[in-house]
Amino acid sequence: MSTIVALLIATDPLGLARTWPRRPVVAAIVGVALIVSVAVADPVLDALDLSPEAFWIAAGIVLLVPAFNRIGRGATRDVAGPGAALVAVSLATRDGTGITIAAACVTAAAVLVLSHVQLGRWVPTVERVIGAAMVVIAFDLVRDGVIAV
Repeated sequence: MSTIVALLIATDPLGLARTWPRRPVVAAIVGVALIVSVAVADPVLDALDLSPEAFWIAAGIVLLVPAFNRIGRGATRDVAGPGAALVAVSLATRDGTGITIAAACVTAAAVLVLSHVQLGRWVPTVERVIGAAMVVIAFDLVRDGVIAV
């Protein structure tokens, strides 16, 4: 369950659904991109001779950038960035490929479902909460990487 929540937060389906106009297409693209990231996680890390633990640390650091943007501005300007793909690869190597693919499918479905949610004046507040949750996920990845090394 933590893998699903982590990938949902890293992807920010609410921000994606609010930002991109062609929601079914975006949901499909998100699902495919995350599943491909998960599928190539081990071969890419092996080819680059990177340890999964080091990758977890790097993914956590990269995820901090969009997290701080959401906390500071309360706006989503960096949706569909590299953070979600890096978190997907990290989760695949940490929690397993199967659960991470399931999390990618849930995330794609969430983009489609949340495209019908109207937040109105609550958007900045919700984005700040998502940003705070991203910081927690980022530090969890960094902590796990440091402990494993």
